[in-house]
Amino acid sequence: MYGIRRMAIMVMLGIGIAGSSIPITTAAFAAPGTTFTGPARSAGTGAFATWQAAQKAAGFELVKPTQTYHLARNGKISVMRCYRTRKHPKSIVEATYGNLAKGLLGISQNNSGGRCGRSAKAKTLGRYQIGGVVATLVGFCGGHQQPFCQSRRVELSLTWRRNGVSYQAVSFNQWRATIVNFARKLTPVG
Repeated sequence: MYGIRRMAIMVMLGIGIAGSSIPITTAAFAAPGTTFTGPARSAGTGAFATWQAAQKAAGFELVKPTQTYHLARNGKISVMRCYRTRKHPKSIVEATYGNLAKGLLGISQNNSGGRCGRSAKAKTLGRYQIGGVVATLVGFCGGHQQPFCQSRRVELSLTWRRNGVSYQAVSFNQWRATIVNFARKLTPVG
């Protein structure tokens, strides 16, 4: 789960949404090597206009943002299949807000209890309390041809798990406090 730019580009091309990296409709937050059934609608997968419809398709309780910092949702909410080794297929749900030019926030959640893809090497930037559990903030920064970690134009990923659900908030061109507050203000879909 990495590559906000990759996520945004794939979403804008109509391939996916969040995963962080891929905001907006399908493979957004997915890393290379991740298998999805794709954006076509089949048994609980597809792109949905409402969080309630996405929750029904995903088959598990979702959270949605209450604070998006004036960033509009970038397309529909994507529900895909998450295939992990030796696990029955689970669901991954992604949505992104904003764009790479003005700033991007995204949320990915899956009921596999872990990641739905591989991670790129990232630098740990801190740990925060999100809904009573510890979340880890990483940035894709400080390496060869990467921005300084203090820069605002860094891809950030905040991950945590609660009750068998894995969450990942992602951002680009946002301050650290913004992604943390975005995650803290997520609320159950209901």
